[in-house]
Formats: sequence, C-alpha cells, structure tokens
Amino acid sequence: MNNKTNSEGNKLMTVRTLMTAFCVAGLMASAATPSFAAAKKAAPAPAAKTAPKIEWVKSIPLDLAIAAVEVAIAECRKNGKRGSYGVMDMDGQWKVRIIDDYTGEVGQHALDHKMYTSVLTQETTYPMIVEAETKEKTRAEIGQQADILDKIAPGGLVSPGGYALKVDGQFVGVLGAGGTAQGYGPGSEAKCAEVGGKWFESQVNAK
Repeated sequence: MNNKTNSEGNKLMTVRTLMTAFCVAGLMASAATPSFAAAKKAAPAPAAKTAPKIEWVKSIPLDLAIAAVEVAIAECRKNGKRGSYGVMDMDGQWKVRIIDDYTGEVGQHALDHKMYTSVLTQETTYPMIVEAETKEKTRAEIGQQADILDKIAPGGLVSPGGYALKVDGQFVGVLGAGGTAQGYGPGSEAKCAEVGGKWFESQVNAK
C-alpha cells in the first residue's frame, strides 16, 4: 500500500516538475522574443509607390458620333442626296457606320478609303484637292499622293468627304460621307461631312 502511494506520489511530482519546466521555458522565450505587436511596430514602413504618369486621350462617345452622322444625313437629304456615312476614332476604328436607303456600293467603298486617308493625314480631304488645283499643281498630284497613301494603307483615296474632327485643336477622329456628289456644292460629300463635323465640334470644343 505504501509502495503504491509512494509510486503515485513520485509520478505526480514528476508531472509537476515537467509542467514547471515548460512554464519557465515559455516565460524565458517570451522575454527573449518581442511580441507580435512590438515586432509589427518596429518593422520599417514600405516605401511609397510613385503613380505612373498616364496621358488621357479624348475618345468619341458613341451617342455623339451617331448624332453627328444624323446631322450629315439631314444635310444631304435636304438637298436630295443620299449616301454612306461614318465616324472613325483617331486610330481608324469605326465608331458608327450608316448606309442610307437607295445607295450603291461604290459610295460605301469610297467612304472607307477617304476616311482612312483623313485618319493618316489627320486632315480634311477636300482642301487637299483645292491645294492641288490652285497652287500651280495638277490633278495628277492627287493620284501621286494617293499612291503614297496606298503603300501605307491599301486603298487610300484622296477624295472629298473625309472631315477631320478636332477638339481644342487636337485630332480625335473623322466624320465621312460618300456616294452623294463630288465637289463642295449643296448635298456634296464634302459639304455634308463638314456640316456634321462642325456640329460635332460645336458640342465638345471649349466655349
């Protein structure tokens, strides 16, 4: 009986001794190692990142592009003309393309090519023809200019109807008209595109 009691007592003391040792070791480790909060506070703050410089470029809202084309269509119809119309952004991406009733494919193809020409030159196409006819030049130079453009963008066409849209002097895209009539008279491609283009610019340029 006494042996059994002594044995159980020894076991109990051994357990207590181990528990005490673990507690002491834990306290020593805690004293040697800083707390998480202290370590977090002591860590140096990360260096602030510099925001990249981003250049914001104006874009043509779809609703405004559609409205500008509708102005060009109204100008042509007012003078008994129908054609093909569109708006491209500065990268030559279509924003809107509208083909009026009773129009032919020739005007549609011409519209594409004259608008690409206007995008590449960032200028309205009609003054190119005026320049070629008034500054001791010939219409042959128009063909030469078109050949150069054709090497950059196959199918480039120097023809009235590509109006360069500019916002506060910055080129932002093209409004085009094709398949109505050459020249600059009422209902002509150049005039219809110009009316639609100037309406567009009146909506966005600084007053």
